[in-house]
Order: sequence, then structure tokens, then C-alpha cells
Amino acid sequence: MPRSLVRGVLRAVRSAHQEGRRCVVHVNGLIFPIATDMLCRAAASLCPVVLQHHGELPWSGPRGALQRFGLCRADGFLFTADSLAEPWRRSGGVRRGQPVFEVMEGWSESTRGARTWADLPATAVKYIRRIEEIIDAPIALLSTSPEREDVILVHDPFSD
Repeated sequence: MPRSLVRGVLRAVRSAHQEGRRCVVHVNGLIFPIATDMLCRAAASLCPVVLQHHGELPWSGPRGALQRFGLCRADGFLFTADSLAEPWRRSGGVRRGQPVFEVMEGWSESTRGARTWADLPATAVKYIRRIEEIIDAPIALLSTSPEREDVILVHDPFSD
């Protein structure tokens, strides 16, 4: 990532901050440790810097140390699955306590009026199942719109 790009991003962040707008710096890829370090240091009091994983593996040896140094200042990481974060945790690229967010597929279809599982888009069902895995508990009720009637009883919380 060229230094001129880093300077341009920082100008935009400072401008947004001066105008009272909130922002987040989103870096595509975990392979820019020096630029990431520069961005994180310069933007520290202005906005968070979040890095998105794109299939890269952690570097090893001296390059790995450089990578860990640059990434340690990031405010968070985006992975498409928690398992993809594991090599980064083991290598020290993602430190204990640094937030790791899982990016999940969304849907564009409306859920208004949905009152059964069959009424939901497949990606919505997949999303709900993943939430159940993460929280290690079944979801009992699911509201699909602001209307009181648009509720799905997923799991009866009063049954055994």
C-alpha cells in the first residue's frame, strides 16, 4: 500500500472528524503491516481501523514478526468464518482481546409476513442457525417485521 494512499486516507479521516462525521478505516487484506501500523497510529484518536481477511496466511520468520507488529494496532478483524481466524491467532497476528468479527451472507428479500421457516429466505435461515451456534442456545422466537403477527415460534421455550 503506497504511502501516498495512506496519506490520502488520513486526510479523508481528518476531514470527516472535523466535520463531525464518524468513519471507519477498512483495509482489504492482512498483508500491509507497515501501512496498517502507520494508519493505526495516525487515526488512533479519530476512528477505528478494521482489517478484512481475504484468504492470506500469516507470514513466518522475520516477515512474520513484522506482520505481527503491524497488525497488533488494528481495532478489529473481519473473517468470513471464525475458523479462518485461528491461524492468525496462533501466529500472534491477531492478539488475545482484539475483536474478530464474522462476516456473514445477507439477503435482500423482505421477511415481512413470514410466519414459518418455509417463508424465510434460505440465507436468513442459515444466519439464524449460525447465531444459535455462536450463542450455544436455541432461538425461541423470531420477529420478521414490526407487525405483532409476524413472528415465528422457532423453538418452544416451555417444552422439554
